Amino acid sequence: ASKSAKQKSIIFYKESKELRQSASKINTNTTAKLSNASSSLSNKVIGTKTNSNIQIKTASIAYKNQQILLNDSQNKKTFYKTPPFLISNDSIQLVTQITSQHANTNKIAVISNTHANQTQTDLQDNTDNSNKYVAKTEFVGATDKASNDSLKLSINRVAYQIDSLKIKKNSNLATEALVAAQKPNDLQQPKKPKKNNLATTKWQITSTIAPIYFGSTANGSPLDKKFIDNEKSFNTSQSYGLGINYAVSSKIKIRIGIHSINLDYDTKNIAYEINNSSGAKLTNLSANNAGQSVSIDNIKNNAIFGRTSNSSELLSDASNTGTLNQKIGYIELPLELSYKIGGSKFNIDLITGVSTYYLQQNTVSLKTVTNSITIGEASNLNQYHFSGNLGLGLNYNIIHNFSASIEPTFKYQVNTFTNNAGNFKPYVFGIYSGIKYNF
Repeated sequence: ASKSAKQKSIIFYKESKELRQSASKINTNTTAKLSNASSSLSNKVIGTKTNSNIQIKTASIAYKNQQILLNDSQNKKTFYKTPPFLISNDSIQLVTQITSQHANTNKIAVISNTHANQTQTDLQDNTDNSNKYVAKTEFVGATDKASNDSLKLSINRVAYQIDSLKIKKNSNLATEALVAAQKPNDLQQPKKPKKNNLATTKWQITSTIAPIYFGSTANGSPLDKKFIDNEKSFNTSQSYGLGINYAVSSKIKIRIGIHSINLDYDTKNIAYEINNSSGAKLTNLSANNAGQSVSIDNIKNNAIFGRTSNSSELLSDASNTGTLNQKIGYIELPLELSYKIGGSKFNIDLITGVSTYYLQQNTVSLKTVTNSITIGEASNLNQYHFSGNLGLGLNYNIIHNFSASIEPTFKYQVNTFTNNAGNFKPYVFGIYSGIKYNF
């Protein structure tokens, strides 16, 4: 039994040895095949690269030959997208897979042969595609490079033209500066149109209308000294006119205009007699025909028409009483200066100046209960006189170029009368309102 077991063991050992030798041979053959396949792949890849380099050089030579033609076709640019080209990794993956499976020699041998054949097919396809892509890529690259060179050449030409224009402009400016330096007076010429334009935008037309309050700062009577202490009633009248303003600056304006103004007041407590040519006359009255037959006196006097007032008979004779009315009309020419305070929407003007008055109307009337008789005109009124003006203007911008204004103004009259009894000092106060237009 021992010998039999030993013989079996020897037989098993020999069979195992033969199997190991057979496996070693298979492994050696497989390794050789793998090495050959890998070398073949490497040689084919190197050959592909070599062919690609040769084709690249060929395309470069073709590009250089066609460069002159490409320069003439600057506006014909063809852009290609280079297709992604990647060398197939199947062969590398197969080599790695075969190496990791040495233990299964039989299966590896079959798989190695199969994949070796497939690898050769894939490598041939990839080589053909590589040749196509390399040729197309190099042609497109050459075309793009030629187009880019042409575009750069065009940009350089435009930049050269711009630089030429700048040089010409700088030369012209230098020439103008030299001429201006030789003629200093010409430097002021560009400023004149600006001043004129500024002035034309600061003209202003105004229209005004105002209620006029006439009064005196002291008692007195311009008609006769016997009416010095008589009560005076100053009536409200009106004024209207046009004006032109010129803006010297953003704050100061010069104002001129033409206005029509009427003044009116009554002297009360008057006694009169009709058809009494020898009776009392007024000192400063130039009587007309109707006034020649009227005698006028102060009812408060102790003697009326030369008779004492202690007798009831005399009072009865003087029972005709009334008022004296004097109307005066002028054309006013104001010359004023205003200073603006405030913004563009709402502002205040401080106004000062003088006015010249030209006499237009001069009448004196006797007003009774039932009638009014013009008896003449004042003989002591100057044909023209002056006033000092002081006012405050409130302006509000309505819309573009139009504004509304209210201007309360006090005007103190100077040299109104040649002969003024009782220190009569007239003044005018008006509330002027209107519309202003800027142009």
